[in-house]
Amino acid sequence: MNTIIIGAGVVGFYITQLLSMEKHNVTVIDIDQEALRRIEETYDVQTLQGHGASTVILVEADIDEADLVVAVTSNDEINILACLIGKQLGAKRTIVRLENPAYHDVSDRFLYRDLLGIDLVINPKNLAAMEIYQRIRMPGAVAVESFAGGRVTMKQLHVTPSFKHIGQELKDYRLPIKCVVAAVLREDQVIIPSGIDVLQADDMVFVVGEKDKMKKIETFFGKSVPDIRNVTIVGGGDIGITVAKNFEAATNISVKLFDEDHKRCEELSRELNRTLVIYGSGTDLTLLKEERVFNTDAFIAVSGEDETNLLAGLLAKELGVPKSIVLVDRPDYMPVYERLGIDSAISPRILTAKYVLKYVHPGNVSAVSFIKEDKAEILEILVGKNSQMDGITLKDAPKAEFPRGAVIGAVVKSGKVVIPFGDTVMNEGDTVIIFALPQVVRQVEDAFKKAN
Repeated sequence: MNTIIIGAGVVGFYITQLLSMEKHNVTVIDIDQEALRRIEETYDVQTLQGHGASTVILVEADIDEADLVVAVTSNDEINILACLIGKQLGAKRTIVRLENPAYHDVSDRFLYRDLLGIDLVINPKNLAAMEIYQRIRMPGAVAVESFAGGRVTMKQLHVTPSFKHIGQELKDYRLPIKCVVAAVLREDQVIIPSGIDVLQADDMVFVVGEKDKMKKIETFFGKSVPDIRNVTIVGGGDIGITVAKNFEAATNISVKLFDEDHKRCEELSRELNRTLVIYGSGTDLTLLKEERVFNTDAFIAVSGEDETNLLAGLLAKELGVPKSIVLVDRPDYMPVYERLGIDSAISPRILTAKYVLKYVHPGNVSAVSFIKEDKAEILEILVGKNSQMDGITLKDAPKAEFPRGAVIGAVVKSGKVVIPFGDTVMNEGDTVIIFALPQVVRQVEDAFKKAN
């Protein structure tokens, strides 16, 4: 696939990283020569210095041969214009990053898609707010993903030293029915496990299974799953208010929101219905104690400053809050935050890059997710008519060029979830959930193409 990325910032850099690992043809455009130099030194891609909305630059980048144009600069207007011109010059699909809330009115969907030819509009702040909401709603898991229309759930769980099955082979586990350990993250390495593999303390396990059956998986791994009844938010910006509104609309959770701007607090009080808005700093320990933050079940720090978010999250943990989620603008800081005791560090830029990657794969690939940013991918693939995998059992999958380094974690047949074994047959219309190392993703996709 020929992809043009406009913007060599954090989002553009990360998209370039993932696409280059999958051997796509990538051209990156930016006015910043130093940013382009960093990309050139790291990845085997083409770069072009210039304005991303310049017709001359886009023509020089062979925009007429582009399967996908992704405009992810920090300037909304440049992104819109670049995609508009790109589509007129022959680009097949366009994706634009827009952060200004004024551009996200529901009525604008007609404008973007039908008049401007923009295929997808992404708001990083909305993605971050939704990710935070989902993590709070699944307190026992580090992360949660859904596939096959919500029928299949993947949960990421931490193996603690007290886990009673450490050292025991996976084939001897009595997991809840229709659940399976599909991948293991050990330090910085992803393992696609077999039945004889064993788990170690501090492993991250990725369990996939039927949604309803997955409710028992935290208990199996020794996780207590407390009810989330009280949430504290620090930061009343776009992300903070969106998270608060999500809780107001969907749950009976009690929400407190701290913000240092008095005028903003007045605005928030008028816009929110059941959220207690508090004027003050989320890093003021005395104020946090006065507001009894130690009784909150989850603490969310989403101000515009990384330092404020980190300090607020650490203070919450010091006060005994069970779960802390912190927004981070610099993705390279995320592992440091977690080593310091923050439960989840969320980067809107990384979420944006991951979301873009879902639209890079062939038409039969309807969802893509990632393990540890780029260590492995999770694909949702529809078995199409005349697919090489149609009528093939799992044990015979290698004959259809299904690669090593990938495993089928679940199959959805006629709406029912099946945890596959060697004799499980894949048929046209089935949806399969596959865990794959990056270097074999293209081979997995090829295996599901039409037979010659």
